[in-house]
Amino acid sequence: MARHYVIIKQQTKWSKHGGQVTEITLVGLDDRKLYTTWIDAMNMNAKYWSHITRSPDHGFIITGVKVKRMVDRDDVINADSKPIIAQEHPDIDETLDIVMEHWNTLDGRNKPPSFDDFFRGPDA
Repeated sequence: MARHYVIIKQQTKWSKHGGQVTEITLVGLDDRKLYTTWIDAMNMNAKYWSHITRSPDHGFIITGVKVKRMVDRDDVINADSKPIIAQEHPDIDETLDIVMEHWNTLDGRNKPPSFDDFFRGPDA
């Protein structure tokens, strides 16, 4: 099963190794977990991410990336991954709205309350 991620933020930061990098924050569409990757324009892998990093205001849903295996973290996307853009929208906010609407539908929050909802306890 392909895992999809939505890019929720891009920002330029100083790398702990020197120079500037683009820090990309993503959220998994299936697990709703936050992930991060850092793209350094000086590294060869930056070419895989160039369209994304050149369009920081666009909304992207990507697939084809891998979580980096680390001893103490499980929230880092491997920057050597080759992201596949599954969907792109010129406005990141509209992309995030679509994702939130999808999650609300999955959680059953987009339907009106039923008769049973009035009598169901808070733990139900």
